[in-house]
Amino acid sequence: QSNTKGDGAFTGITTFQNHVICFKNDFMHELYNNKNPFRIQDIYAEGTIDNRSICDVDGNLIFVDGDNVKVYTGGDPRGIGFNLNVEKFEKAVAGTDGEKYYLYCETDKAEHNLFVFDTLAGLWAEESIDFEVLSFAHNRNGMYALGGDGYIYKLDSGDYSHNWAFE
Repeated sequence: QSNTKGDGAFTGITTFQNHVICFKNDFMHELYNNKNPFRIQDIYAEGTIDNRSICDVDGNLIFVDGDNVKVYTGGDPRGIGFNLNVEKFEKAVAGTDGEKYYLYCETDKAEHNLFVFDTLAGLWAEESIDFEVLSFAHNRNGMYALGGDGYIYKLDSGDYSHNWAFE
């Protein structure tokens, strides 16, 4: 029962507002019912390039499509990334601390970009970065990034010299 225009491969899946949201590169579907028969309903002709960019930040579902950062709150997804001056996103990995959306991306602007969107202020900040981020994690001790260089960086301290190990 879904739209035949949304026929690409799935790029991400998440839960939002008690529903399952399925993403394709250029389409969003919502699953209804918690047992058979499941229903797929088309939401919008918007999608994501990378499932790792999808984050629920304080009731806002934020994700990256090919040319913008979008936010979905139940209505038509709206662009929030115009001020980043990025025309094309190649790769996108995101994380959240519940208030801010941390976005590592590879773009037409630069190979390594780290943008931070403050959902309370509605403003973007750009951080200096020279490595690939594979993943983000947050706990009560802070916001962390796993770098492609094998190091874990604590982002909200400005101090990257912590020693750590595990067995």
